Amino acid sequence: MGERMSEEVPLSLGQLSVWHDIRELPARRWHEPNNAAAWRLPPGVSPARVRTAVRTLAARHPSLRTRYDLHDADTPRQLPPDADLDEDLTALEGADADSLALAAGLAAEPFHLERQLPWRARLLTRDGAPSHLLFVKHHIAADAWAQELLHQEFRQELTAPRGPVPAAPGPAELAAEQYGPAGLRRQAAALDHWTHTLTQAPPPHCRAPPPPPAGPSRPPCTPPPPAPPHTSSPNAPGCRSPASCWPPTSAAWPAPAAPTPCWSS
Repeated sequence: MGERMSEEVPLSLGQLSVWHDIRELPARRWHEPNNAAAWRLPPGVSPARVRTAVRTLAARHPSLRTRYDLHDADTPRQLPPDADLDEDLTALEGADADSLALAAGLAAEPFHLERQLPWRARLLTRDGAPSHLLFVKHHIAADAWAQELLHQEFRQELTAPRGPVPAAPGPAELAAEQYGPAGLRRQAAALDHWTHTLTQAPPPHCRAPPPPPAGPSRPPCTPPPPAPPHTSSPNAPGCRSPASCWPPTSAAWPAPAAPTPCWSS
């Protein structure tokens, strides 16, 4: 099923949800949609085996070979997947380095989705021996759930390679299904459901604010610092973040928020 698309197509609904979140970010925050992981390597694995496993993943999953046309922010498009992978797996020596800290450092560099593939990887070595694969990807390419599937496939390619397998369906094929007749009917049904549900919902219960505290007034609140790149542990799914690597379509349909007070402390 994979590799059928040969022209630009719209983003899938999940990708579109991510794009709406990031399209207005200033340049200094372009790194925020990146997810970072440090995957521990089995003892004795060779650098050549790691490189082969990485290239196998990229060949199998079109979303890892997809760039984007973002010139018109209102109608972003995904380009046909690259036929070949030109990513070279650079090795980093870090005998005493924290692997997750190194991965987070890689995630602090933003992706330019129009000219770069939405992921990068580095081979961490310790005393010359491969130790971890540092893997960073943009959320538009895969969410944390899909990233953990990639991790599992990567480990299988290291320990028991399956050999050539057909490419998985990619986000372009998902978008084609979502914007087809059946997909549009499902979208219309979902909109009708939420319109009815929210129309029938009772109004929020607003509580009166508490009296001001006695004594000196409290200092003004300070905004939180910018969010760091998302990281995941080497052995667990990601922090927020096949088969295929597209983000789940449910990301396009947020659940209604729980009632909250009409004041903030």
